[in-house]
Amino acid sequence: MRTPPIHSFNWIRDCTGMVIPVWFHRDLSEEVVYNTLHATLSDSQHFVHPKNLCLVVDGDARTAELAHKLQRKLLGVWGDLFDLQPLEANRGKQYAVRHGMAQLLKHPELSYLVVRDCDGSHLVSDVPPLVCFAEHIFQTTKNTRMLVIGRRHALDAPLGFERAELEEMQSRVLIESVAMALAREGRVANLQFCSPCSDVIDMQSGYKVYSHQTALDLFVKLQPNFACLSEAEYWRYGTETVPVVEALMSKAILGEMPRFAPCDQGPTSIDRSVYLAHYGCAIAWIFTRLNVPHDVATQLLANVSVRLRLFHLPEGRQLLKDLQAEVIKRLDAFYTKGTPPI
Repeated sequence: MRTPPIHSFNWIRDCTGMVIPVWFHRDLSEEVVYNTLHATLSDSQHFVHPKNLCLVVDGDARTAELAHKLQRKLLGVWGDLFDLQPLEANRGKQYAVRHGMAQLLKHPELSYLVVRDCDGSHLVSDVPPLVCFAEHIFQTTKNTRMLVIGRRHALDAPLGFERAELEEMQSRVLIESVAMALAREGRVANLQFCSPCSDVIDMQSGYKVYSHQTALDLFVKLQPNFACLSEAEYWRYGTETVPVVEALMSKAILGEMPRFAPCDQGPTSIDRSVYLAHYGCAIAWIFTRLNVPHDVATQLLANVSVRLRLFHLPEGRQLLKDLQAEVIKRLDAFYTKGTPPI
């Protein structure tokens, strides 16, 4: 029997980098923003060297100033500065993550790169099990390409019923579309390290760990494929969808590890008024990025919809109908531009 490796906090600290994309709505008070950032960063120095913690403020000048204030305060506690990267324009979470990753990938000693949200819902204490699980996958498979998701125990409590159902829909569409794309190449995704407790992978969780190689593939080498989206929509609505699709297409292993998820999503949750844009853009991108034919996409949406609890409520069925119309509208526009599916 092989003796399992012992991963100390020092080992985790030495080999781990962290990106935290930051943006807060103007309606939130400075006190709430500052305290939320402080809670997010508290104790991070135990798991990541401050110089390897990259806070990317996404075009939010007020928050950038508050982050700078917090940076100076934590210097007295940590003995070093975290990396603060304020962006001039608000481009979207995915763009902020890409920018932060480019900074951290300059350090070849970082084997694993963590992405955490800024709203206090991602506990830093979940870093050790997630990083250790990534290392376990590497030791088991010798594959340097992997993406580990911090899986939430349930989605209804933190997200609300409707959003939880839409995330499940998006995840089911993603995995079936990727399976179809990989089948064309005679391949299948390696999902053996995903949770055995559910057939729905928590792909929309914002707590993720990338191996150095996968981060390099996705955030430096890979040129963005906007497919049916505008550039602005891609960076704003492709946040969790794009890296999962591109990781699986680039032969990365996908894994899941349970992590803490509070019942309150926090001050950066998605407003109901943008559901159609948010989920419609993401699902339409999946289909057009992977060249899923129009008729196949239509049937896949129908197949997935009837499996949702939302489908069996009159108002829920109408929401799904509106979402499908939004997706099909985007497919119609894209596939009539001379871009036929393969």
